[in-house]
Amino acid sequence: MNPPSDPSEAARALARVRGRRVLFRADASPEIGTGHISRCLALADELAHRGWSITFASRDPDGDLRDVVTSAGFQLIRVAGDEVGEIRLLRSALPERQDWLVLDSYVLGNAWLDHAKQLARHRAVIDDLQRFELDCDLFVHPTPLRGPASSASVAAPALIGPRYALLRSQFSRAHIEGGARVVGDVRSILVSLGGAVDGRITTSVAQACHLAVPEAEVVAVLGHQISDQEAGHDEPMVRYLARVEDMAALMLRVDMAVGAGGTTSWERCAVGLPSIIVAIADNQVPVGRTLTENGCAVYLGDLKSLEPRRLEEEIRLLAASRDRRSAMSSASRGLVDGLGVMRVAHHLDGVRIRRATMADASLLWRWANDPDTRAASFTSEPIPYPDHVRWLQERLADRSCLLLIGWNGAGPLGQVRFDRTEDEAEVSISVAPEHRGVVGSLLLESALQRFRHGSLRSNIVVARVKIDNERSRRLFERAGFRLVGEREGVLLYHASASADATS
Repeated sequence: MNPPSDPSEAARALARVRGRRVLFRADASPEIGTGHISRCLALADELAHRGWSITFASRDPDGDLRDVVTSAGFQLIRVAGDEVGEIRLLRSALPERQDWLVLDSYVLGNAWLDHAKQLARHRAVIDDLQRFELDCDLFVHPTPLRGPASSASVAAPALIGPRYALLRSQFSRAHIEGGARVVGDVRSILVSLGGAVDGRITTSVAQACHLAVPEAEVVAVLGHQISDQEAGHDEPMVRYLARVEDMAALMLRVDMAVGAGGTTSWERCAVGLPSIIVAIADNQVPVGRTLTENGCAVYLGDLKSLEPRRLEEEIRLLAASRDRRSAMSSASRGLVDGLGVMRVAHHLDGVRIRRATMADASLLWRWANDPDTRAASFTSEPIPYPDHVRWLQERLADRSCLLLIGWNGAGPLGQVRFDRTEDEAEVSISVAPEHRGVVGSLLLESALQRFRHGSLRSNIVVARVKIDNERSRRLFERAGFRLVGEREGVLLYHASASADATS
């Protein structure tokens, strides 16, 4: 017996979610830069790929901003007036209530969010100022916490840290396809300070790079407000660019960078680009410090107060040390994998849970025989398809077994199985290879909720994990399991099976 070449049409139909709607509210300008819009566009692209309807609302969306949003195929509403007037305008412009509203703004706060309840069923906030008092259903803080703050101070579910950096898909691809960076002599240096920085400042930093490493070509990326004519004033060994479409490819071609501590910091990490970081805004300070503490960059403080000679010297020192740059590259890739957009999109999309059927046989077999899955299993031999079919028939007929499939707009996500023995149930999980590392916790938590409210009663849920399986250990611990013992290289975890348990 051979497995079908594709999942059944029924399984594919269940894995599609269409008709969901999201409104992004974000601004961009020469004063605040384009970071808010850029990260919202990255998230919007992923949701659009899942079939969501996307609308942007922005104040004064002229020029490049308007073109970037509309060329991506998204509706753009220009808002004006006070907060009440803005909400009224959006209510009249939107055909129906949205599933989610995503706010990314340093200016708008709880008053606006309260009015925005009229616009959407759920509200998410993207913020890196630690405004934990904001009233929302999901709080995304893609930069590290600083000071005494902790995630416990956030009322809403919080996604905190570089794991949730909202980067365009070109960076996740570059992270995977580019692999570890080959570090050699510095032949090219990238200067990228963000869309809000005056071109003259970028020019002065580019000149500092040229003076520090005269044999290297300097590539300086100017802000979106710079015209093609202004970007064309190349000098010997210094090249100026505007409107770079594939920044990931450019970052892969250069050997080191000088950049600001905004979103591009996480982009440089994803491709393993050794960097010197300067702050051009207060919220970039913790980014620079965190990346330095993690060995990913050299943080030099506020650009306005930085002595040109010190900048030149730090550039020269980093360029001269191949070992230092190699260590930075490895640390950067370890910190940011470029998959933050998928993680956040899964939280907005949610994970649906259904019982497995025989129509899932091929899908489950492929997941079970994935090399990483076999390596993490207690028996590592590949499973023949006829054996798998017989096993699945037995499991589906067994009243003490609950086999669940998780799915959402991205497709089938993985399977979770509960096997009850006496007063406990053992749980096992397998995440689809294409979603590994981004949705495991949500899948497990959703399956646990289904189990706890179902008819397969038990007192505790048990998980057994190989002691060297760090990913599974983190997954179960994040889901509320506690380590209770270890035997012969296998860790034993327990969690409550009560419907009142919190995961």
